[in-house]
Amino acid sequence: MGEFLQSMGYPTQNEALGIVQSGNVKNIPFTAEDINRFYEIYGPQVAGVRGRTMKKKAKKMAELDRGAKMQVKVQEMSVDVMHTAG
Repeated sequence: MGEFLQSMGYPTQNEALGIVQSGNVKNIPFTAEDINRFYEIYGPQVAGVRGRTMKKKAKKMAELDRGAKMQVKVQEMSVDVMHTAG
């Protein structure tokens, strides 16, 4: 059962039940009872919990000053010319 859940990407208990009960995946040797029993005994899988707790949502970006983009700035670039191998 553990390998089966690992191959599905460490789903939560509800996601795993949905996959088994929906019939989208055929020839599964497990039932909903087996999945419930697995999660009762072993709890949520560590790799699945770790991945979900590390996700961070992007914060709203502060409104940009549109006028600042329109300002033209004089830039100067200086480089050294270098020739190699000939």
